[in-house]
Amino acid sequence: GGDLGTGSSASSSVPGSRSGLPSQPADGAAAELFDGFHRSEVARLVLQAVRDLGMGEVQLESGGSLLEALERAANVRRESIPAEALRIAVLGGDWAQALSLLGSFRLEVHAESAVRFVLLEAKTKELAQQSPAHAMACLQTELAEQAVDAATRDRVDCLRQQLAEAQRQDDRPAGASGPEPLVVPGSRVSRRALWEELERHLPPEHVVPSRRLSVLLWQAVRYQQLHCLHHEDASLDGDRLRQAPPLLQDCDCRPPPLPVRCLARLSAHVDEVWLVAASSDGRYILSSSRDRSAAIWECTEQDGFHVAHVLTGHSEPCIKVAFSPNDELLLTASGDGSIRLWELAALPPARHAAEAPDASGVPGGGEPSAGATVGEAVPSRAFCKHMGAVTGVCWLGDSARFVSAGFDGRIYLWRTDSDEEICRWDAPGHVQDLAVTRDGSRVLAVHDRCIKVFDVLAQRDLPPLLEGDAVTSICASALRDELLINVAQQVSSSQQGPAIHLWDISARRVLNRYVGHYQGRFVVRSCFAGPREKFVVSGSEDAQVYIWHRHYGALLHILVGHRASVNSVCWVQARSWLLSASDDRTVCVWCPGAPNEAPDAEVEYAQPGRPPWANPASSAFPCDGAVHARGRRGPFPRLPPAAAAMAAGRPPEGGDVERMDSDDGDGELEGEDVEEAEEEEGYEEADWEAAEEEEDVEWEADDEAAAAVASAAVASAGLPGQLGDTQADEEAQSGWPEGGGQQDEEAPHEAADQGAGLEEAESREGDGHEIQ
Repeated sequence: GGDLGTGSSASSSVPGSRSGLPSQPADGAAAELFDGFHRSEVARLVLQAVRDLGMGEVQLESGGSLLEALERAANVRRESIPAEALRIAVLGGDWAQALSLLGSFRLEVHAESAVRFVLLEAKTKELAQQSPAHAMACLQTELAEQAVDAATRDRVDCLRQQLAEAQRQDDRPAGASGPEPLVVPGSRVSRRALWEELERHLPPEHVVPSRRLSVLLWQAVRYQQLHCLHHEDASLDGDRLRQAPPLLQDCDCRPPPLPVRCLARLSAHVDEVWLVAASSDGRYILSSSRDRSAAIWECTEQDGFHVAHVLTGHSEPCIKVAFSPNDELLLTASGDGSIRLWELAALPPARHAAEAPDASGVPGGGEPSAGATVGEAVPSRAFCKHMGAVTGVCWLGDSARFVSAGFDGRIYLWRTDSDEEICRWDAPGHVQDLAVTRDGSRVLAVHDRCIKVFDVLAQRDLPPLLEGDAVTSICASALRDELLINVAQQVSSSQQGPAIHLWDISARRVLNRYVGHYQGRFVVRSCFAGPREKFVVSGSEDAQVYIWHRHYGALLHILVGHRASVNSVCWVQARSWLLSASDDRTVCVWCPGAPNEAPDAEVEYAQPGRPPWANPASSAFPCDGAVHARGRRGPFPRLPPAAAAMAAGRPPEGGDVERMDSDDGDGELEGEDVEEAEEEEGYEEADWEAAEEEEDVEWEADDEAAAAVASAAVASAGLPGQLGDTQADEEAQSGWPEGGGQQDEEAPHEAADQGAGLEEAESREGDGHEIQ
């Protein structure tokens, strides 16, 4: 409400004013409400909307316009009498009258000065069309006095220079040649646009702000969208017209289907799978393993999932893999310090054992029941300048350049057609992971508690992003300047648990945090997922996959299906698939649908002579569906060491039964790990001895049961020898080929996971998978 006739200097008989309307609202009108709002304000909004929609000037048969008829029916004015008088003066070019009416609005000093400046500037520009000299006089005597800040003074100086040039042209002798008379920019003032600019400075009780109803509608729509958990933000498309929200119903978006159904479990490795990636069209799935190989799975409607190629040749575990943006090339990076470039079209298909020659050289003489063997694949190029394990490779958008980083602290920018690097950056220590922004302009490298940022075009360092705890892995968004950062829970950390931080790279701030998963000692990776990247997905050391809402941070679902720590996840946009790679040597493919207890398909790529317990799907695996993990917290089931040894792909030994108390999966450190913790944190040895005695009592009753389970499993597998035999003796008795079924002296991830001793786990330091 409010008095729409404020001001005594404006008469009700203003020339051109509308007649028949009250100069101010009727008595009690301000107290009238419409659904809790002032009735007069609602009516004024409707009147403005009718004018903005172009229907205000529609003439009625009874005479007059539609807008005037609505004003009479509502008994309100769209604008006050002083505002109407000012509008008529501005549109008519009566600058003196317009300036005299400003006192009717009782504006603040700065607001009145701004309005006077706009009016005098318009007056000066119009005078410049008639006489630059008169315009210059107006500028010096009137306009310059209203320039009170740097912006307005700059506008006055610019206009003064233009008028001075116009005066010099006017002073040329008649008939003299020269350039055409100067037209002052902006001198043809649109008086309608000028009035719309003045409306923003006038009080709302006099003039309804421009397009006020539209502003209120967008605020209401945006409020509903922000409070809708499943709304898809159309601002990424930059097209508001095609994505116009409905006004006749509330925002009620259906949740997008989550990838909660296990479509397939793929097994092509004989050791832990550390990373999984996919081609952009979703046809190929690429996995890297601690067994020094990378497997390429192909998925077609006719054949389903099958191994298309197996890439070998690295002498150390294959840490990272990456498809090029055009899906024609791929990279494999290893702990041996090398990077190999492969052309997908040139790779030979994986051969079956029946196609391979036997010892006599006759094709097909091999064991037909042994499954498939590796085809000979040769890389197109090898890059070997790193002096340590290569922990990151990322492509740039042109598919002709890529970057690599490693434990040697060096970051190289390469071309695919040359063995020499384009440039090199140096980090002060180990580089744990690597990422490239969506436009390929910046390289992000993980070093301890900071993210080093490098400008690719300028080839220089940029200010880093700082974290409070050790960063283990990162993932850059493909749609926004955002970054996911995995922060593990360390023994010496003050944080409550592991977390994933969502960073805005441009604003250099944390937007959100995601918690609930488990990560302590090893590298666990996360990724963006879902339509428009509205989900955040991460692996976890409790053998599960966690899915959060990106914007709200709400935990939406937990996927259960792996038997050991989930190291890596990958979203396949083309197929709406989620891929997960685990220490159980498998890759799970998740798709939208109803959750299932068992995968729809179990696809195995077996190697000749592979022992039965090396097959995750084998009946000799004594797990009975129980989750076995190296969970740092929570009551997760733990396999007895003898059974865990069989899960690791090696025969159980008596030492495994004796080492049952080496780690009970509850996060307590023992043995040599305790000594390291004592050196770093000052823990007293007596405390750890007491904890060990308590654990011994807890697990002592299970020793005989564990030994019985292991013996039964070995007997069911048909293996000779006793639990006390050495591993070498059992290999000789079982007839394993040299190196078959396991990878020499490499130990599994951790004693609690695979039943190996602490001394074996320590041998893995520096392999690129343990947090450094």
